[in-house]
Amino acid sequence: VARSQHSAGDLQKLRQEELYRIEQIEPPRAEPAVLGTSAPRAVEGERLLEERWQGLEENLRQHQLLREIEDKELLSELRRRHRERAYELQARLKEEEVLNMELIGIQRISELQHRHSEEEEHSLKENARLRRQEFDREDQLRRQEWQAEDDCARLRRQEF
Repeated sequence: VARSQHSAGDLQKLRQEELYRIEQIEPPRAEPAVLGTSAPRAVEGERLLEERWQGLEENLRQHQLLREIEDKELLSELRRRHRERAYELQARLKEEEVLNMELIGIQRISELQHRHSEEEEHSLKENARLRRQEFDREDQLRRQEWQAEDDCARLRRQEF
């Protein structure tokens, strides 16, 4: 899209200003003594004006074309940067998702280890309690055996 568009009035004003400059730059030519010979000068001025006007229009077209090319390049650059930022954002989101998944995994492992540790502690305590009970029973049996042996020995002594 061309940014520099002129209205018809603007173009006419430019044309008049250029004609005025041409008239100011060119030295006045000697007027021929014959009446009606000023027409070639006017035709030449119109020709010069037309050439300069065409040059101005060509410059304007080239300027507009360059602006359009610059605008397209700028738009392309903006789109490229937008894609880069979108890609970087997506990469960061995926990285954060992976980190969150790792954290959840570590938390679960920690919970399982804690549970396993509690179960192991409970199992050790239960084994210790059962062993104590077994030792206590064995102790009690030994005492009963000793008591029985003592009772037998006493009965034997009493019989003799």
